Amino acid sequence: MKVYEQDNMDDTTNGQVVDFTPALHEDKEEFDFLFRARGTSINDLEVTFITDTASAEVKFRTYLEILMDIIQGQHKQLEFNSYYIAYLLGQIDDAEFEKISKKFVQKKKKIPLDQLKDKVLVVSSLTSHDVTPKDMAQYLFCEEEDVIKAIKQLS
Repeated sequence: MKVYEQDNMDDTTNGQVVDFTPALHEDKEEFDFLFRARGTSINDLEVTFITDTASAEVKFRTYLEILMDIIQGQHKQLEFNSYYIAYLLGQIDDAEFEKISKKFVQKKKKIPLDQLKDKVLVVSSLTSHDVTPKDMAQYLFCEEEDVIKAIKQLS
């Protein structure tokens, strides 16, 4: 790991994220990393490497895209369910329900296994309950068998 200069640090930085200015080396490389600095004074400061900012941004965007897809899919599922309940209660007839339900038909995605494994890990890490392969397939709009393959490879 390379040496970094610490600018503008005093005892008031206790427990806060501190801006580290990387030392420029002979090859003039520039670095952009996230660190966490914690301590009660500058003398007992503990500095922890978190990640480089490019990786953090990619990870954040990936998580965000996965969650947005799931939320949009769940919204669509709720909307369909409301029409289905209206149909079951006799509030709409067969022809009208069939017409409405066609707009909710969604083709399953064929997600490459490596990407699917990543998505399964993200969903698993962000939920506080057990997610079945069937639920995971519904969240990700893919085949349950593909989710099972991804889970087996992750085990």
